[in-house]
Amino acid sequence: MRYQKIHLENLPEWFYVQILDDTKRLNLFNKAINKVGNSGNDLAKKLNISFKRLNRWKNAKRYIRFSYFKQIATIAKMDLAELENAEISIKGGTYCRNCLNLRFPVIIDKNWAHFSQLINTDGHIAPKRKMIEIANKNKALLDIIKNFCNNLDIGNSVYEQPHHGNSFLKITNKTLTNFFIEFLGCKAGKKFDTIKISEIILNSPKEIIASALRGAFDGDGWVCMSIKRIGIAMGSREYIKQVSQLLINSFNIKNSTYGPRDNKYTCEITGIHNIKKFKKEISFDNSYRQERLIKIISELEESYKTRFHKNCSLYECLKIIRENPNCTSKLISERLNRKRDSIMVSLKKLREKDKVLFIQSKEKGKEYKYKINSKGIRFIEGFQ
Repeated sequence: MRYQKIHLENLPEWFYVQILDDTKRLNLFNKAINKVGNSGNDLAKKLNISFKRLNRWKNAKRYIRFSYFKQIATIAKMDLAELENAEISIKGGTYCRNCLNLRFPVIIDKNWAHFSQLINTDGHIAPKRKMIEIANKNKALLDIIKNFCNNLDIGNSVYEQPHHGNSFLKITNKTLTNFFIEFLGCKAGKKFDTIKISEIILNSPKEIIASALRGAFDGDGWVCMSIKRIGIAMGSREYIKQVSQLLINSFNIKNSTYGPRDNKYTCEITGIHNIKKFKKEISFDNSYRQERLIKIISELEESYKTRFHKNCSLYECLKIIRENPNCTSKLISERLNRKRDSIMVSLKKLREKDKVLFIQSKEKGKEYKYKINSKGIRFIEGFQ
């Protein structure tokens, strides 16, 4: 599978690095020293830095700015790819306190993809890039974030506290923050209407795209029980457009987009076939939305099972209307023990075929009230 990878050479020049393996780090410096002279002073002069500074780098007392690191590798005639088999610690800036220990190339897997889109939708990065903030009350989702950080060995940078009824998660690791910004398309500060899915995600394998979409729907997605559909809404038109295209192009999940409404754009999935495919291919890690998704599918399947031949449906509805003049669709569905949406389809056909009289109720919701007419009576009496 063709995963997207971030190589050591892809790091911004203002990042700082340190090879954690003493043997490999000393080998790099000694090779560079041998290429320019006989001592560290010669290499320091070549780099236009002090010998003291060079010695700190060599002995892992200080991190090396990546621009210098590349120069040292070039002098030593070592390709950066040769150094990728070593564990390397990186820092995302001059005054960055917290590091990430990584093995390059870093493979953008499901976990990176999921978290990147959770940040894009439900997260916030402080303008000075010092932390990632996630506000969410779903414990299952927060546990996934914590596990991601623990696997990177930065669990001590994660703090959880209550916030307006939700749990407020802070990840105070500037290096991780900068990694998401530089490579995975996340943005610092105000991002409401400007975010989009990064090329590195768009060009990833199908399973990585699925995980990224799951992160998006975990963040700003929703599940509506009353009208049996799922969707995602946010302020970025470009983001919603990308989500819509990925759903149809990668998974053949039909959807519709609309907006802006209340300054938000929406991508919506309807129909049992598309919703079931969404559950199979993408789903939710948010346990609350996952439960509602399962319930919607169950109710839709039950509704389809209980649908009957159209003429039988019309006959059954007309019988209830004849017995209960001025009845509503709610009463008919209760008497027939049918899903209301299937009853509404039958009532629409009865109105079109002029087999019922109907008036709009003055009550809340303005629902129709039905009476049978002479055509409806003849239909019942002639039904076989």
